[in-house]
Amino acid sequence: DWEFILALRATVAYACSDIDEIATTVMESLFPYLLKKISPASNTENITTTTSANTNKSNLPSASSGDEVSSFIRSNCIMAYGSLSLVIMDGSGCAGIEEVGELLMDVIDGYSNLDTTKKSNGNQDTTNNTDSDDYDIQVVVNSLNTIGVILTLMFKGRNSTQGLDDFIQDNLPRVFPLLETGINPSIQKSAARLTALMYEVFDYQDDYESGYTDDDDDDNSLEPYYDVDEVLNTINQLIRNSSKKISKKDKKETRSVLRDVSLSLIHISEPTRLDVIA
Repeated sequence: DWEFILALRATVAYACSDIDEIATTVMESLFPYLLKKISPASNTENITTTTSANTNKSNLPSASSGDEVSSFIRSNCIMAYGSLSLVIMDGSGCAGIEEVGELLMDVIDGYSNLDTTKKSNGNQDTTNNTDSDDYDIQVVVNSLNTIGVILTLMFKGRNSTQGLDDFIQDNLPRVFPLLETGINPSIQKSAARLTALMYEVFDYQDDYESGYTDDDDDDNSLEPYYDVDEVLNTINQLIRNSSKKISKKDKKETRSVLRDVSLSLIHISEPTRLDVIA
């Protein structure tokens, strides 16, 4: 596995250093290869190409069944895809990239039975640890971070946020359970950051322009998630978490991230709430 990882990292470093010359090759050859490794599906032979202009559901691997790719390799492939996407697709329309985001959410769901309460390494980076559970956790963390990259690219590169808003409303309810008490702190931090990003890039005005009226009392189209108070309460509960299984240093770092996320959500959802904690 280490030989593959070192070769992958060298390839990514080379691609980033000479992206103008190699971008087409990366999108036509390396991206489909990485998606095959990322997907839990065993049958991915039908993937053709995945580029910012040529990505569709039929070309993406299914995440419905298992394969022989280790979590160590999968987590690094996810990181590689996210890093290269940020460099190559920045400023483009990124057509169809939300399908990759959906794939990553399916990957996260596939790891729903892992021991997310594991605290052996606290908040520390688990990338180079030898424990297989840590690699599983890193798959989830890297998937969440790469989804954040995808949302950023969609937000910056498109004239309309309709597809972006739909993706957020479909998937924030899938991210929210990762904020619950007892989940591994590394996962909680990445999920919290992604939640804040989803609220930040969501286009509330676009829903008004799409025909929303005040008579639509049961319509949640103006919100990324139906109850922002539930999200805030969950995050604030994590801030107050006093678990002794986490070191003081790691606990301080986690609380700092969560406070920033809480303030962002308050600012976006109801600016007047800031007076309460000022």
